[in-house]
Amino acid sequence: MSGLIGRYFFESNPDPEKYQVFGTSRIPRPSGVFERLAQYEPVPFRDRRRYEELIATFRPDVIVHAGGEGNVDLVEQDPVTAHYVNYEFPLFLLEEAARNRARIVQFSSNAVYDGGHAPYHEGSPAGPLNCYGDLKNRVDIETRSFPGEWLIFRPIITYGWNFPFGRSNPVSQFVPLLREGRNLKIVRDVYENPVYAGDVAAVLWECLTLGLTGELNVGGGDQGVSRFDWICILAEVFGCDVRQITPVSLDSFTSLAPRPRDTRFDISKLLKELRYRPLTVREGADLLKRDRRRESLGKGSEA
Repeated sequence: MSGLIGRYFFESNPDPEKYQVFGTSRIPRPSGVFERLAQYEPVPFRDRRRYEELIATFRPDVIVHAGGEGNVDLVEQDPVTAHYVNYEFPLFLLEEAARNRARIVQFSSNAVYDGGHAPYHEGSPAGPLNCYGDLKNRVDIETRSFPGEWLIFRPIITYGWNFPFGRSNPVSQFVPLLREGRNLKIVRDVYENPVYAGDVAAVLWECLTLGLTGELNVGGGDQGVSRFDWICILAEVFGCDVRQITPVSLDSFTSLAPRPRDTRFDISKLLKELRYRPLTVREGADLLKRDRRRESLGKGSEA
């Protein structure tokens, strides 16, 4: 619950009396942060017995798993730990959901795609380029065999104001740097349709209330933008100088894990079945500029 989507999700509960949320995080977080949750407890992923106890006691109708190690390079560097956190633990939750007859929602990622066949829809074949994407894809495969009701919920890169202790995203990372007058080098040859975290939370609540099953790719309202163009839009909206931003190639960055270059999503299913139109990156930036409370809480850069 302490991640970006978790924050927007529990803050946007449409009916807290009807929908009680029990949240967990793998490490303790400041007291009072989750005061609007029905219950909250920090539990490390390796403490399976405690998760078994919590699930048996709370008896959830739905188990939503959005946790894991999201740093792609750390996963590549330590595949053994990542295998447990990003593969074995989600499978454990599948078993617990089956045992307790709960629906299961597993968060997937655009990293399951190879980046060479965009735009990607729910039926597009997977072709992960790195360990992180491979583990996500393997969980997807196992989830499709779940005996009960399941949903593979696959948001593309998500942005918003994270908790101050949370991992930053391009908005919460780059906006403060631009305001400080820092010069940025941003890749021009990586393409996405980024999605506002508030939209992701709203769509997830809609899926839960409607009982949607299967798979859903969740992207933003743009057909696709380069990372460079996205950050330039941010600079314009927040009144910064776009000349601070220099376009560079992805090849100019050294990293452990290869990245797909174009993972734009086809969001036809989102538009047709849920009738939900997500914000474009400019609309999202305009909203975040007005969202002063979240901005004040979104200055963390913890990896």
